[in-house]
Amino acid sequence: MFSRSNRQSALIETKTQLKKAVEAAKAHPKVQHILARTRASYQATLENNPFRSSPTSSYLPRLPVELILSILTYTSLRDIATIRLVSHGFRALIDSHNSALAHTLLYHRSPSHILLLSSLFPAKKPTLVYLHTLSTRHTLCSDLARQLAVRTVTPLFSRHISKPLRRSRRDPAIHELHTRLTPHLYHVLYFLLSLRLRFNASLATFTADNHGAAELSTDEIAALYRETQKTLIQPLDSKVLVSTHHAFTFLVNTIRIAISPEPPHSQNDVTVAVMLMSENALGRCLEYLLADVASNPWKLRKQFMEDMEREKDEAAEMFGRAGGTVAGRANNRRRTSSLTDESERVEWRPKIGGVWFHVVEEELKRRGLERHSKEWVHRWEEGELVVGCTGCID
Repeated sequence: MFSRSNRQSALIETKTQLKKAVEAAKAHPKVQHILARTRASYQATLENNPFRSSPTSSYLPRLPVELILSILTYTSLRDIATIRLVSHGFRALIDSHNSALAHTLLYHRSPSHILLLSSLFPAKKPTLVYLHTLSTRHTLCSDLARQLAVRTVTPLFSRHISKPLRRSRRDPAIHELHTRLTPHLYHVLYFLLSLRLRFNASLATFTADNHGAAELSTDEIAALYRETQKTLIQPLDSKVLVSTHHAFTFLVNTIRIAISPEPPHSQNDVTVAVMLMSENALGRCLEYLLADVASNPWKLRKQFMEDMEREKDEAAEMFGRAGGTVAGRANNRRRTSSLTDESERVEWRPKIGGVWFHVVEEELKRRGLERHSKEWVHRWEEGELVVGCTGCID
């Protein structure tokens, strides 16, 4: 057994030996070269530190830029936006490393739903603004899925049972439908946004090629709109195609019933079709569902109606570039002609089937998928909720 003094002597001797070994290693030429390169690299990172010139007693000027950036990647996108406003140093640091921060946040810190959205809306070089756009689109789809779930599930539960029991049965069904529906709405959003962008690009290309000397007829515009949908739908995987079709069906049917609670529910299909053709289609659907809640202020309903009138005029003008049989074209002619023939002022009435449904039904038939499985079934004592379409089988 060693005494306490012997143990201390052995420890001191070990430390002395280690110190001598370190000094000997430092004296080696290769080690000196590595240490010199490390010091130079460290000095270079300090020189690039935007806080170095700031008169502050903070530790930030003494930290390598890479370490500060690594710390930032563990914060949220909202936190980074807030930190950027703290000082000129943080603003310069974040702006100069925008892409590197965004890449790390996207591929190493982001949840699965953001990665799914990034695969639908890819970017050549991700930025923080791009991540914010993905987050905004997720919030839109999630909020809309929540509203659709509440609208659909709530009326199915009996009001004759106690409120706590009704809530205990209803809330899990709402949560599950909300969770399942949200990723499918990503694909709906991708289709509607891409359709609008590509269709407008096709119209602009036609106008540029013809130098504005010729105009497409109403039928030609409708055919171009249909072909644009085909280019988006045909590359889709069969499973994604069916799931997105179910989400589209669920969305449209819920909006239909909300607008026209009494049969026939299709009596306001023009309004629903205009929503789907608008620039912010899912946003319009969400606005309607929120405006339709009795507890919400009347200003929401007024704003929604004003927005829908504007959207309808824009869509009518886009689809009525020739033929003089729709409201938008009639308005254009009234500006340049004194014609008052009522036949040129027929109201434009789009159909829901013109967006997604007719083209998808043909594509499902071409693939032999007219009959397919239901997307989701939730059962409870009072009944069941099915997410699917007319082509679903038991």
